[in-house]
Amino acid sequence: MTDWFTSDHHLGHKGIINLVNRPFESESEMTNEIIKRHNSVVSDRDTVYVLGDFCWGDPSKYISRMNGNIFLVPGNHDNINKWLPQFILRDIYLYKKNKVGIVLCHYPLREWEGFFRNYIHLFGHVHNSLPNYKRSMDIGIDSNNFYPYSFGEICDRLDGIINV
Repeated sequence: MTDWFTSDHHLGHKGIINLVNRPFESESEMTNEIIKRHNSVVSDRDTVYVLGDFCWGDPSKYISRMNGNIFLVPGNHDNINKWLPQFILRDIYLYKKNKVGIVLCHYPLREWEGFFRNYIHLFGHVHNSLPNYKRSMDIGIDSNNFYPYSFGEICDRLDGIINV
C-alpha cells in the first residue's frame, strides 16, 4: 500500500485548460487522461490525498473511475457538501509517515506546524508557478506531468532536506 499526494485536477473544468496552459483540446480529453495516468500508478489498496480543487460538479462520478481511497483537503474550488464527510480532512491536515511529519494544505505556506522539527509541507493551488520553499513542495498535477506523487518520490525530491 502506497500513499499518494496530488492536487488541482480541476476535473470537469474546461476553463483550466487555457488558464494554466494544459496540453488538452477538451475537458473530456483532459479528464480522461488525468484519470488514466492516476490509475496507471495508483492501486485500489493505496491512499490518495488530494489537496484541493479536485473537480467541478459531483466528485462521485470521477472517484468511481479512480483507483485508491481518496481523501480531500479542501481547496478554493471544492464543494465539500458533495463529498461524503468521512473523506474530508481539515483545511490543514497533519500526520506522520515513516517518522516524517507532513503538513497538507491546499495553499503554500511560509511556515507551518513542525517547521523547525523536520516536518514537510505539501501544497497545490499554484499550478507549478512557485518554486518549492525549504521543506515545502508543490504536489499539484501540473508539476508532475499530470501524475500524483508517491511518498517515496517526495522523499527523493527532498533528499538532503529531510531526514527519513
